[in-house]
Amino acid sequence: MRVKQQGLSLVELMVAAAVGLVVLAGLTQVFFSSKKTSNTANALARMQENGRAALELLARDIRMAGFQGCADLATIPITINARVAPTTNLYVDALRGFEVGADAWDPSPGAYLEALEDATGSFGVPKVGSDLLVIQRASEVGVELVSNMAQEETSIHINGNPTNIGQDDLVIISDCNNADLFSVTNVVNHNNDSTATLSHGSDGNLSPELSKPYQAGSAEVLRFVANAYFIADTGRNNDRGQDIFGLFRSTNGQVEELIEGVEHLQIQYGEELPNGNRRYVSADDADLDMGRVKAVRLAILVNSVESVRSQPDDGSYALLDLTVQPVGTVDAEATHAKDGLLRSTFVSTVMLRNRR
Repeated sequence: MRVKQQGLSLVELMVAAAVGLVVLAGLTQVFFSSKKTSNTANALARMQENGRAALELLARDIRMAGFQGCADLATIPITINARVAPTTNLYVDALRGFEVGADAWDPSPGAYLEALEDATGSFGVPKVGSDLLVIQRASEVGVELVSNMAQEETSIHINGNPTNIGQDDLVIISDCNNADLFSVTNVVNHNNDSTATLSHGSDGNLSPELSKPYQAGSAEVLRFVANAYFIADTGRNNDRGQDIFGLFRSTNGQVEELIEGVEHLQIQYGEELPNGNRRYVSADDADLDMGRVKAVRLAILVNSVESVRSQPDDGSYALLDLTVQPVGTVDAEATHAKDGLLRSTFVSTVMLRNRR
């Protein structure tokens, strides 16, 4: 005999609801676990990308230190004619390093700092305990001379002005035998033939005369570049309200943020000793001769910017001769917050191409 369905009992409803809640809880757990895994993977990938990009930017510029066109820096000293220049010897000053302290830099930049800020602009507030690196060189892009210079004081006629050279800018004129660093005292752009004329008068230079009259076809004009790299606060906060630090560059009066999440920069300089051996020391080493530096070791500490760890970070990170330890560690030289950020170190050694 067939029995008609009369409905579900209260017990059956409660069992069904319990089973449904268990399934829903499992699905919710899987969703949040997958989301956390995805967030961690994305943060890790972004941190790895930022670390590699920061090292590549630094390494590319370090390799160019001392570049002065086709004139070999090792055998052809550049003539410094500009009255205000952050160098009197480009071979020595192609690379300069400083330890940033709370009250002063080590070594003390002295008058060099004022000249450096004229060339690079204000540094803002570099992070205490991190390093600051200055690279001086000619720009990668040069402009050829349109006509020969009749005399050493003759204005320079160039093929256009693609790098927007302006009055008071520092530029380098170079061929394979000579190089001069001078201040541009006047610029005339000729729209009719897309050329430009650069003057180098005595009001901005020690002399209106260059070391020689340069010739078209063999000489080019390049911007003088003095880049200062340092770590500073970006002025932004992450999802937990924490300060975000990053790698900055100051050049030609402009300060720009390059890579976020870089919280420490440590540098050692590979000085070639008279016996042919090489030692790596920090910028504050009293016996360091920057003119003998042939290589640079870089170490950066990069974080994920956003908080993704389930437990606070209490690890220590070795950056060359410096160990960054959790805040509150006794006698720690440098610290990081005990937060939920992922952290990783990146290390590289870069050779200076223009010092042999």
